[in-house]
Amino acid sequence: MNTALFRSVLLFCSCSPLLVAAQLFPQASEERGGGSVIGCHPSLSVDFQAHILGGYSYYLEPLVEPGETYVVNSIWSSFTTTLEQSYDADLYTGFPGPGSYPVCLTVNALDAVTFLPCSTSTCKLIEALPDSACLALLADFTIAGISGSDITFIQQGDITAMAHTAVWEFPDGSQVEGGSASYAFSGPGPHAIRLTLIGGPPHYCTSTVVKWLYLGPGNAPCDGFMEPGFAYYVLNELVGVLDTSSTAGLEHDVRWEFGDGASSVGNMAIHAYTLPGTYELCRTLRTWGPMLGDTCSVTECVLVDAIPGGLTAVDALEANDIGWRVDPMPVVDQLLLTGPAVEAVECRVLDMGGRVLFTRPLTSGVERHTVDVSMLAPGGYLVELRTTSGSTVLRMVKATP
Repeated sequence: MNTALFRSVLLFCSCSPLLVAAQLFPQASEERGGGSVIGCHPSLSVDFQAHILGGYSYYLEPLVEPGETYVVNSIWSSFTTTLEQSYDADLYTGFPGPGSYPVCLTVNALDAVTFLPCSTSTCKLIEALPDSACLALLADFTIAGISGSDITFIQQGDITAMAHTAVWEFPDGSQVEGGSASYAFSGPGPHAIRLTLIGGPPHYCTSTVVKWLYLGPGNAPCDGFMEPGFAYYVLNELVGVLDTSSTAGLEHDVRWEFGDGASSVGNMAIHAYTLPGTYELCRTLRTWGPMLGDTCSVTECVLVDAIPGGLTAVDALEANDIGWRVDPMPVVDQLLLTGPAVEAVECRVLDMGGRVLFTRPLTSGVERHTVDVSMLAPGGYLVELRTTSGSTVLRMVKATP
């Protein structure tokens, strides 16, 4: 669904008391399709860009600036029918068809001053398209005229960019095809008007925009413009949230409180709890605009059960948190790692900027591991140990031989 920045169209008419002022509110900006959870120093910038590959496949490019942190790793989280995660630096993914799909990038880091672990996430709704050519098809419309209770709408934008059929849908469910359409409204509204553009072969692109028409006076009641709601999904320690509210095109903001002191702003977010327990997850929706006498606000809460244990975050900084130890300190040529005898251990050595220098698989089922670090220059490094039960980050200092 293509969206446009909020603006209003104010028309005056002397032929009907009902239509003294008709205001058309476009759907909220695409920024509503995103969100962030900032747990690290604000200088850590986490973003990503989506590139269309074709056939609803995408390449997602991370855009990360470490700022005053040391980046340890990053995790992609996406939701189609199930929640999926990837540790790959870049993400290549395919969507099952047209629609809006939540994708989040979480960066785990260490504060450059305190060395305490932290995480910052950015989420976006990806509008899956079959081909980049579909970007040329952009639905938009405005009011063309008013006659009594009849209002005529006309398509806007470059209507010749791609051959298409325009389909209008009005509040009673009726549909009309063509570049313009009229409808007789009753009552102040808000009334939803939907325009969908449908392209032809080979890609059969679609683009939809929804706008709300309000015909009444100001100081309207909040419940006329707010239909609150949200969806959430819990997997182990992870909770993903998506606001599903409608505010009839008015300006608004969304804030999440996860019950453990963490908070987020935006339409969607993903959060990892560090301790097991039951948490109160709350979403607060605020909206305001010229049709309302004051700012409207509503808060809804649910209880979620978190069971940490997945591969979602930097679990600990200190070795004794799960029994890992680095010897000697400083290291000269050989790094000795001592820890629990677990299966499928992988060791990654990173520089203090979070760049992976090398990766080594470690022998399963033993407690002591030796890693050759003679090729490293003197300085500070991070050692990340990955197992099936979590990820641990340790500090290492390499000395001059």
